[in-house]
Amino acid sequence: MSTANSHDDNSKYLNNYKFIGIIGSGASGVVYKVLNVINNKYYAIKVVLNNTVIRDKQNLLDSIFNDYFENDKYNTHNEKLKNRMILNSINFHYYLTNEFNYGIKKEISNQLKVHKHKHIISVIDIYNYQITNYYNIKNTNVTFIIYDYIEMDLFTAIVEKQIFQNATDTTLIKKIFIQICRAVKYCHENGIYHCDLKPENILVDIENEHAYLCDFGLSTTEKSLCDTQSIGSTFYMAPERVIDYETIYKSAVTKSSPTYSCDIWSLGIILTNIVCSCNLWNLPDPKKDQFFKSYMTNKSVLLDYIEVSTSFYQLLTLILEPDPLKRYGIDDIIESVRNIRSFTQHGKYANVDIYDIIDDDTVNEEEIYDTDFSNGLVSHDSSETMVSLQHNDTNDKEGVFYGGQGVTVLRRPTLQHSSAPFNGNGQAITI
Repeated sequence: MSTANSHDDNSKYLNNYKFIGIIGSGASGVVYKVLNVINNKYYAIKVVLNNTVIRDKQNLLDSIFNDYFENDKYNTHNEKLKNRMILNSINFHYYLTNEFNYGIKKEISNQLKVHKHKHIISVIDIYNYQITNYYNIKNTNVTFIIYDYIEMDLFTAIVEKQIFQNATDTTLIKKIFIQICRAVKYCHENGIYHCDLKPENILVDIENEHAYLCDFGLSTTEKSLCDTQSIGSTFYMAPERVIDYETIYKSAVTKSSPTYSCDIWSLGIILTNIVCSCNLWNLPDPKKDQFFKSYMTNKSVLLDYIEVSTSFYQLLTLILEPDPLKRYGIDDIIESVRNIRSFTQHGKYANVDIYDIIDDDTVNEEEIYDTDFSNGLVSHDSSETMVSLQHNDTNDKEGVFYGGQGVTVLRRPTLQHSSAPFNGNGQAITI
């Protein structure tokens, strides 16, 4: 077996972490699966080029490592260090005691404020390296963030593995969803609003029936947002992020709305994903999505559209309340889901048990570090920003007619990976 000081292969290492392969990627970052060769546990490393679009994701590590070993500052002839970068860990205190308004620093800072909760993915370590030349871009900061590794996200569990459709325990939906709600509640109690809740940003350990909230890239500490300030992914955005109050209520009651309500709305869509394996609409805008327009006029279209039970329909209308000031509270959602006796009109979820919560909101007060190399405070450049991509909506224009109601609505959108999320300026971004 390889150790930190003796490598018997050509793998790349960051301190004690051996890179295994790519998990996923975006415009400015790539996430890798890694093995800590000291404790023999798997982790995930998010590698972010600050304020720089990645030109070649498959060869990103080669670019970074080549720069590292060509740099005289790091050059070494010690064979034991071949293919291994050695960087000092950044003390978490740096992120927790400074204010950051954008970019990877803001993401890290917000997550560190809540990552001790048992249903939020933990940050294990953070490293920084300044690459001297990346495709003729000079002195670009590279941030390495090490997280606990969970193999499956909620999207995969719903669509590819069909975990909930095949589950013998009808309370599994309740267990997982209530854990997600508790994680979101803890964030709100600590002044953090996720703003991009969706199945891809929730990891699940189905064997242990455990959910983890992750990816705080769009999170904010702002308690209110201006109407139509687009933040999130279109399937999961609240209507106030797309259309203003005046459009909905014919009068400009307010020009801003509470940020926490956006997360509440997203939870309602996620619960629908889990129960029905579908999305409700592509965008909560009555001018652009015919079914959402129908829902705004007559919420009961849900009963036929996704064949939910009356009790679940009533709960959904309270969560998916277009008025953010009247939207259901998170404690009410948890209690309602715990006690609901049916989700669907037919099938296994037409009759479900009450869920007696035995879980708690334990917070882990211990920080876990890779202590072999965790010393020293590394300085950071504060100029990084998230890189924007163009968003492409999936427009499904096949209409269907629901008998007796005289309402033409769009065919139910299939549950698919969300397009790039929007930042606060209405621009789409990834990692």
